Amino acid sequence: MRGLYEKLDELLPDGRLSDTLVIYVYSDSDTEYARNLQFFVRNGMWEGDGCDYIIVVQQDTALFSSATLPQLPRSARYVFHENKCYDWGTFGWVFDEGKVNASLYNSIIFMNSSVRGPFLPPYFPLGLHWSKLLTLRLSSTVKLVGSTISCEPAWEGGNTANEKRQNAHVQSYVMATDQVGLKALQDDGRVFACYGNMADTIYHAEVGASRVILDQGYTIDSLMSKYQHVDWTNTSNWNCNAGLNPYAEFAYDGLVLNPLEVLFVKVKGFQMQGGWLSAQMASTYDRWLSSNVAEGAANANVYDKKRMSFRLGRAITMLLRGNSCFDFNLYRARSRDLPGTMTDEQIWDHFVHDGQFEGRPFRCCVAQDRPYMILCGSIH
Repeated sequence: MRGLYEKLDELLPDGRLSDTLVIYVYSDSDTEYARNLQFFVRNGMWEGDGCDYIIVVQQDTALFSSATLPQLPRSARYVFHENKCYDWGTFGWVFDEGKVNASLYNSIIFMNSSVRGPFLPPYFPLGLHWSKLLTLRLSSTVKLVGSTISCEPAWEGGNTANEKRQNAHVQSYVMATDQVGLKALQDDGRVFACYGNMADTIYHAEVGASRVILDQGYTIDSLMSKYQHVDWTNTSNWNCNAGLNPYAEFAYDGLVLNPLEVLFVKVKGFQMQGGWLSAQMASTYDRWLSSNVAEGAANANVYDKKRMSFRLGRAITMLLRGNSCFDFNLYRARSRDLPGTMTDEQIWDHFVHDGQFEGRPFRCCVAQDRPYMILCGSIH
């Protein structure tokens, strides 16, 4: 497959971008979803960006109020749908009811309001739309691309006694395909069907969509750094990430999904209340982008006002580890600003509560049978 930047060289000089349809399913079923939609309209829709947008509003007559919907640019419009069938069935409804002629577009992007984005780094090429990060990865062999790929298994009907399906699959909150991929998904007959429960939707649609693409000899792709150049047609890779959903906290090989890596990340109410790092990063980037013109905004720092809440977890970890291996002599030698009269107990207290967060050098001296720590001449 030709490299992304080789394709950019072709597109940037004359500015001609592929026609792309974006179908975005919105519901007000979570406290963060309205903010996610607002962010997307403000930062994801550009004048002349080469995309047409359909925002499908999942209506619940008991809760929904259209007054909360943001105003859309000329290239976007709302359509309203009863809140059923989940996202995949709603995508199918858009096609079946003729809400749009998808054949007019080279690429189709599917997404929903559970994610916030797009997040682009400041060094991203000016004038290049976020959608190209997905659609430029589509090729003669790649027919489904998304922010992330998961190998989390699914069982038919959600019952572990039933058939298990575990294949690498593009997670459906953001994904793109072309006309060949779309035809394969539509011809399957199950991917865009209306299911009455989440388990069947995951089995037949979310996991099933990538299975359809793979079974037809094509492959899938994502923006995750860990999975660049992975051959997803090789079934030995279908236990990727130990079968864990990378979206879960710390489940991405001990890290969290970074908005600047995968473009969109999930932001839900429980994640914000639980302090999930990926959601917190997205919320902070959102705040920066929204307040960068406000006077004094550059001077704000949440950490300065809530240091203990940020430090508490690591401080507890160090206290549980204890100071039996701590090299007090090194810490004193590298922290000459500290009074020379401090006892070991005072040094340890300073390190736990302040020093480890200030970038002061330290080391732990251990026996030779623990090679992941530094070996020292003696253990304090």
